[in-house]
Amino acid sequence: MWARTDFMSRISAHSSRRGGFTLVELMVALSISAIIGAGVLSAYLFMGRNLTRLMNTQQQDTQSRRALHNFTADVSAAIQLTTATSSQRVLTKSTSGGTATVTYVYAAPSPATASNGTLKRTENGTERTVLSSLTSFVLTYYNEAGTAITQN
Repeated sequence: MWARTDFMSRISAHSSRRGGFTLVELMVALSISAIIGAGVLSAYLFMGRNLTRLMNTQQQDTQSRRALHNFTADVSAAIQLTTATSSQRVLTKSTSGGTATVTYVYAAPSPATASNGTLKRTENGTERTVLSSLTSFVLTYYNEAGTAITQN
């Protein structure tokens, strides 16, 4: 016995159809799931890398602001500028116990050792690295008229 459907195809009226998916349907579903999974994973990795970059940039900004603040405080308190070269600044500032010598030394990056540049501060024999991973460091002096003064 055969029954007609709306699409004019014959199916057996007595056949019992099992519920399930065909192999083609499973392969299509698996392919779509794999594409979606790969997209989610790549987005997760992308966001993780960007978060790391953002944190590094924030740390660099904080270190730069702190270094600029300390340098500004030392220059403001200075009573004498002893040495001013392209890689070294030596200041004398007054303290509660007399005077103190503060030295800022810039070590340029070395291509031979692949090291980054650093800015170090020394006061009363105590040295500490103020900034690291510098590519360049330039200070320019200006007179009262606003003209740059070149000095080595």
